[in-house]
Amino acid sequence: MAAPQRKSGALDHWRFSLDLKNWFNELYIHEDVWDSPVAKRVRDFLSVTATPVNQRPYQNLTGPLSGTDFDHSKKRLYLSKHQGHFFRKCPGTHGAACCNYFVLNLGVQCNMNCSYCYLQSYINSPLSQIYTNIDEALIEFDSLFGDLGGMVFPPPPVDLRIQNKIR
Repeated sequence: MAAPQRKSGALDHWRFSLDLKNWFNELYIHEDVWDSPVAKRVRDFLSVTATPVNQRPYQNLTGPLSGTDFDHSKKRLYLSKHQGHFFRKCPGTHGAACCNYFVLNLGVQCNMNCSYCYLQSYINSPLSQIYTNIDEALIEFDSLFGDLGGMVFPPPPVDLRIQNKIR
């Protein structure tokens, strides 16, 4: 028996698809991570040619980004190793009540342009960045949360066993 065909409706014109394979116009990979599993997968997946670099591209773009630079930042991808901790306690905003959430840093920026995203006003990066040492993030995750008996993200108030481990 054939599956029923979906009829087109009034909202079909609102549909969109995000073609990540062709999304990025520029791909930069730090030479230290060129042969990492993540870098290999990204090179194999994306249709853009990868450029090996030994430092972060677009370092000369400082200060607030222009509208054009901001748009271009969503089309540039840089792969590198993350230095430091992947998990951090949310720094909060001065004068506001803190959420006490934990932030997992696997990259900087995203390719979406969501008008409601508060991070758009915090992140001033001329490119999107993905960290390739995800295996280290998993080890850090296990060292922080592995002894919680299956409870991954405890509800507030923050579990003191985790809070004491996060810097």
